Amino acid sequence: MSFEGYNQVLCANGHLSEFDVYAELEKCSYCGAKFIWSHIVDQTNDEGKRFKFKKISDDQYDVCLTCGTKKLITPAVYKIP
Repeated sequence: MSFEGYNQVLCANGHLSEFDVYAELEKCSYCGAKFIWSHIVDQTNDEGKRFKFKKISDDQYDVCLTCGTKKLITPAVYKIP
């Protein structure tokens, strides 16, 4: 029997990341802070439930006035449970 799923993790600054449960990541890809909270979502038998985080601030984007392309400047920040 194999295990399938992914991690939902928050770094010390409240940035949310989600990645495969077998990935060995230790730091936030945006700010480099260590992960301090995690939740495993088990997808083996479709029984896993995502954790619902309380959002403190939304994503902030820079939008090109010429073509309308959006570039993420600051990711959303979530309350650490």
